[in-house]
Amino acid sequence: SWKDGQPVILHAGESVPLVVDVPAELLKLAKANKIKGFDGYAPGPLWSAEGLAPFALTVRGSQEANTSFAPDGTMRLKCAGVPLDSLGRPSAVFERITSATFRAETVMEFEPVLGSEAGLICWHDDDHYMKLSKTLGADGKPVLRLEKRDSKRNSELYCLLFHRPESSIDYSIDVPLEGEAASEPLTLRVEAVDATHYVFSYAVGKGPFVAVGEPLDGVALSTMTCGGFQGAMVGVFAL
Repeated sequence: SWKDGQPVILHAGESVPLVVDVPAELLKLAKANKIKGFDGYAPGPLWSAEGLAPFALTVRGSQEANTSFAPDGTMRLKCAGVPLDSLGRPSAVFERITSATFRAETVMEFEPVLGSEAGLICWHDDDHYMKLSKTLGADGKPVLRLEKRDSKRNSELYCLLFHRPESSIDYSIDVPLEGEAASEPLTLRVEAVDATHYVFSYAVGKGPFVAVGEPLDGVALSTMTCGGFQGAMVGVFAL
């Protein structure tokens, strides 16, 4: 309620209730209070011809210098050469993961050179992420690489500690790309079938999706593992 232009949450001395009954009128207002493309459970495209969506997130500053948008809605994301495990500003855009189960995908056209990669990423911070990217393998031929960076699990929240957790790549697998898969646009997908199984896959053209590696543990992106307060995100990057 409001009094003299200020919100009154509880009167002095009252305990905070564990359950609050919401009046029917407020339920009706909440149901009607929807902004197209900004529903946490159906957020819509992360970008369009007009630019990044209002809910788009970036790391340590704007990505205006690294992004451009075509009339057909395609986004061009420049490889900035900033490692994902650094404290720099990687070329990446995200949206929040708001559900234990979700699916995100993008169509990508990318020709990697030595040291470059681009793809789909689930991110918490520079020490905790999992990504499916197109890059060059040890033999110089294109591959899809599924990789997870994680830190040692701790029973305490890292956000209550004053040191950064040590992290390393604890899972990595390369899938060779041959024929059309090496040159044609790829559709990359990540699907959380539940809170602990993130399945990464890809498709060539209108072909079927093919899983890459094994499902990855979503706990790697949890606050219990990572600390902090921003939560997990999903998006695209170019290195």
